[in-house]
Amino acid sequence: MLQLRHRIRPFVWSKLGDGKDTSIWFDRWVEQCPLSPMISARQIIRAGFSLDSRVANLCYNGVWNWPDQWRSDYPILNSLPGPMLQSEIKDELGWVDVEGNVTDYSSKACWNTIRMTQAEVSWSHVIWFSQSIPRHAFLVWLIVRKKLKTQDMLMQWNKNGNSNFNLMCCSLCKKGPDSHNHLIFECSFSSQIWSRVKILAEVPYVSNKWEDVLHWLIIKSKLRSFKNVIGRLLVAATAYFVWQERNLRLFIHQTRPPDVIIIQIKSTIRLKLVTFRFKNTMVVDHWLKVWKVPREIGFIKK
Repeated sequence: MLQLRHRIRPFVWSKLGDGKDTSIWFDRWVEQCPLSPMISARQIIRAGFSLDSRVANLCYNGVWNWPDQWRSDYPILNSLPGPMLQSEIKDELGWVDVEGNVTDYSSKACWNTIRMTQAEVSWSHVIWFSQSIPRHAFLVWLIVRKKLKTQDMLMQWNKNGNSNFNLMCCSLCKKGPDSHNHLIFECSFSSQIWSRVKILAEVPYVSNKWEDVLHWLIIKSKLRSFKNVIGRLLVAATAYFVWQERNLRLFIHQTRPPDVIIIQIKSTIRLKLVTFRFKNTMVVDHWLKVWKVPREIGFIKK
């Protein structure tokens, strides 16, 4: 935040009380402030004021103590309202939000004010939801935005026509291309994994093509049912461990059979489910049995 203070400072607002903690020159307490860009430090010192002067030092009973010459040299001073200071109340810092309202400061308010905003994409709830596993969610975000460093992406950097780029193929099946669509989940290796784990989410009808998987996730993403949460977790975990296996084979020549990866996926989801809090319903009981999660864990009794 210190590095961003040039962007944050315009949104920091001083709510006047006794005026003893608010700089008359450098703080923002009315729309016309701060005054320092208009009145130089030299002029402030020449007029007999201090750079450390507070609002209380120059305002008494709502009347400003400006030099007469300043009123013509700096017309903006004539538009400054004279605040009625309250000796029993201390000054407080506030935050001006995106709508121009002065509110209490929070990191959320700060972020929402300075960040660039755009329309929400249709897949946002597919990736970012309270029960997600962060590292899995980040990988799905990369997949959705076509940002994984697969061969089809690296080909875009092949400006010199290096023929080695054309020789690489999928490190999992050794047949298809090393591309987003092939890897998730059209490759015979990843397809085998996805076909077996999707049964645990009771969605056998979802195909192995990423576009179809993403379309199904988008349709269900805003539903908070147990089944839909598991479906999103399962897709993300499968993609994560498939991508991990691809990199292990490509860079350190380590291989694992599909059964081992499936066990890892199940174990990861099961450990995540253990952290949830459930209502004691028949639907929840069904899913806990499917995933072999003890019923005693995480229940909210009716």
